[in-house]
Amino acid sequence: PREPPRAAPALRLAVTAPRVPTHADAAPKGPAAPRPAPQPPLAVAVAMDMDTPQIFRYEDQDDYDEIHDFLEEDPPGLGRNAENEFEADVRCAIAVDGLPIITRDKEEKLKKLLRKRFSAHQELTDEDITFPYDPSSGSSLGFCFMVFQSPAEAEMTMKELNGTDLVKDKHTLVISPVAEVLRYGRMPDEYLPPAPPEFAPRPDPSSWLSDEQCRDQFVTRHQTPSAHETEIWWSNMEGDPELVYDGEDQKTNGRNWCERKVAWSPGGTYLATFHPRGVALWGGERFGRQGRFEHANVEQLSFSPDEKHMVTYRFSADASQSPAVIVWGVRDARKIRPFPLKDPMDLRHLVQVVADRQTGRTVVGRIELDNERGTFTIDCGGNNENYAGSVNIVQGFGFQDREFLIEEEGQLRPLDVQALCNPNVLKWSHDGSYLARLASDIISVYELPRMGLLDRKSIAAQAVVDFEWSPGDNVIAYWAAGVGNNPSRITLLALPSREELARRNLFNVTNGRLFWHNDGDYLAVLALKHARKVVTTLLIVFRLKEPGIPVEQVELTEPIMSIAWEPNGHRFAAVVGDRRSQKIQFYTMVGPGNTREMTLVTTLGSPEDVQERMANKRLQQFDRVYWSPAGGVAVICFHQTEAQMFDFYDVDQRTYLTDAVRKHDLGKQITWDPSGRIVASIATAKGSQLKADLDFGFHLFTFQGDSICRVRKSNMSQFSWRPRPKVLTAEQRRHISKNLSAHKKRFAAQDRERRQAMRAEQQRGRIDSARAFFAFERRCHEDYLAAREELVAMRGGFDIEDDACCVVKEEVVETIVSSREEVLED
Repeated sequence: PREPPRAAPALRLAVTAPRVPTHADAAPKGPAAPRPAPQPPLAVAVAMDMDTPQIFRYEDQDDYDEIHDFLEEDPPGLGRNAENEFEADVRCAIAVDGLPIITRDKEEKLKKLLRKRFSAHQELTDEDITFPYDPSSGSSLGFCFMVFQSPAEAEMTMKELNGTDLVKDKHTLVISPVAEVLRYGRMPDEYLPPAPPEFAPRPDPSSWLSDEQCRDQFVTRHQTPSAHETEIWWSNMEGDPELVYDGEDQKTNGRNWCERKVAWSPGGTYLATFHPRGVALWGGERFGRQGRFEHANVEQLSFSPDEKHMVTYRFSADASQSPAVIVWGVRDARKIRPFPLKDPMDLRHLVQVVADRQTGRTVVGRIELDNERGTFTIDCGGNNENYAGSVNIVQGFGFQDREFLIEEEGQLRPLDVQALCNPNVLKWSHDGSYLARLASDIISVYELPRMGLLDRKSIAAQAVVDFEWSPGDNVIAYWAAGVGNNPSRITLLALPSREELARRNLFNVTNGRLFWHNDGDYLAVLALKHARKVVTTLLIVFRLKEPGIPVEQVELTEPIMSIAWEPNGHRFAAVVGDRRSQKIQFYTMVGPGNTREMTLVTTLGSPEDVQERMANKRLQQFDRVYWSPAGGVAVICFHQTEAQMFDFYDVDQRTYLTDAVRKHDLGKQITWDPSGRIVASIATAKGSQLKADLDFGFHLFTFQGDSICRVRKSNMSQFSWRPRPKVLTAEQRRHISKNLSAHKKRFAAQDRERRQAMRAEQQRGRIDSARAFFAFERRCHEDYLAAREELVAMRGGFDIEDDACCVVKEEVVETIVSSREEVLED
């Protein structure tokens, strides 16, 4: 909201409201006093060139003595010596700026025009509109105040008419809540800088990042018969992990370190633990508590990339429990801005409808729900069929799930309707300076740390259903669905300038998905193209670092299930085909001769490759690709119901690094450590699988596929590597990779010394164990000799150790193992 323009700097506003009735009105003392004339709901007085604002006080009014007789004796805040300022409820009032400057004789004409302009929201009367005038000139100040019946009507009016013209191309309206206008009016003339916030130091990560062996950490969460355990470990290239911290300090004080689940911050500085009342952050060498954030039944959180802010979410709880989404300051645990939970199928939101169940053809339309009548309509526009029917409410996740029914040939059949956009998820820019969310036909971008709307207005994006920030720049890429005869489109915007960098319109295309390269160098888009009854897949790649942002497009007859970009490289892997016959295609964005052309490198699962794979007993099916963070090596995986199988593939040499396929029973997830040296295969328990006798846990491998260790954790529910902060640029990483051979001897010597130290430690452990056993054996023998005479006496002089007391007999027992009878002919 803006301050009212054209007003002198010393403009002051004072708001009066009707007298508040008391119980004295019901039983007045003495003769009834005449009632004052009815006042309008809101009256505004404007004073020019005053040093101090006019403050409304009852004792300053002409009829104060009459009113005082009807009030209680010495009512609080209304006595003659009271200095409290009267606070009126102005939630129903708005200030409309941008009006023409008029004289009093033109007021009726302008009011008539305003009533006509605002009549769509409420029938206004002359008493509902107030024009402030300049006493010296007698002219209006170019704005007015309006009063509505409810705050909701005032808010809806501001939302729909703010920024529109009073008449065509003239007098753009700027509408603000009166509460905001009054707040600006009460500001002192002198700027008083706010008190600096108390300094909150950031946890020191040096104890972890300065590890001499450059090891990585990970956190596990598992269930024991007595409690849920949350443990942090060091990962070793050889041998079992080493325990770092398991909540010992909290256990000593009788507290529960974590009650639900955990999450790392993007740079690994903080560990967030989830509790019924909210989230707690931990950090430092001994993981001391860094802050508490109260948000009941919180389910998810997302940190800003700079770890200065975070967002907490509660989706499944009752939507009426506001707020559902909260933006926080991490250092001071300050609640910056809350957001209510919004219905993804709110009025005029976009939905996707399965128009043909046999071919799977879908159309996009705008839905209108009438929850009171239990009906719905979907306007698909153009030549597409529109839908109308009834809707049944079923209590579900977050909001109420809905079952849509339409009448077909005299019978009701269900209609598959899916919301296309999620207005409840906020997404961070690459540097944490912006936070954005979707709404109907707009993208709202907020600036941190104030969380104010960027340039005080949202980005207009007709039919937008999804967007993603570039990981390398403040660039937004969004997908807008095609509604009716309008095409789908991909748009790239630079912020804060809002410059449109690129746009591509696509006809007869649906289901767009966006995949950014981890440095923001490329953007890949997958979409389905419909041509009559034939459905093909479009693969579109934008080159953002090249002049003009060239675009390459490939159309495939087979579906592409997912895309995985190589970190710090120019290649990507695409999983192509349906579930029964999938293959993996590796593409490079740098073709032969360093040409800028998307080129297919190799295909795993092609007809030529299948025979070779069968002969070498390699993995025959795959559905996921996991790139090493260092690039060059990928783990190709196939998930079964009760196991996962995976191979280690060197994309540079196009060879396998292992001699056989690795298999992990109950495995569900593959994850690399941040350095790209260790791969973890994880078997976690979910829901009904919580059984102590199942083999849950994790299996660690080197990037060459060699097994490091296998650790079993009873009912393990979570495994997560601790992220590392990004301190090297892409150019620095490439320089290190090129010159890695110069450091190879030093690293090899360190590895050799570490292995020798481990072997020496193992040998010392074996020697100590043998010495302890022999000492135990000697003590037992000495105890036996000391008790021998007593044992002989107890047996009546019989000594079991004396051979003379024993008779030795030998007996031979023969057993027929097998027999065979064979008849020989003469």
